[in-house]
Amino acid sequence: MVDSTTSLIITLIHFLFNYSFMIYLVYLIRKLLRNLIQGPLFTRYQIAGFNLVGQLIIWYIVIDAIGEFVIKMLIESRMEFNISFPDFWLFIALGAFFMFLGRIFQSARTLKEENELTV
Repeated sequence: MVDSTTSLIITLIHFLFNYSFMIYLVYLIRKLLRNLIQGPLFTRYQIAGFNLVGQLIIWYIVIDAIGEFVIKMLIESRMEFNISFPDFWLFIALGAFFMFLGRIFQSARTLKEENELTV
């Protein structure tokens, strides 16, 4: 497993990055849900929030996969790039879904503004 101080530091940095990023994502999603429940719908904040959360999820999973590859290469001295369905592709789809929700909210905002102008 971890046999030297350098590999321990690399592993700890990787885990700290993962968990701090996940906490930040949960914080953003929670803020976005509060805004959806309490405020009016189809605001610019909600559109930007959905897009940001989707992009951050995709960036997170890509950086995590690269980090795991580098850790295996440095610590275990083997090159293995493992992309499995539950881990990688599910999070990519989740990030794309949030970005798609941002597009839907953008279209709904445009339609709402046009409808308010006609009345």
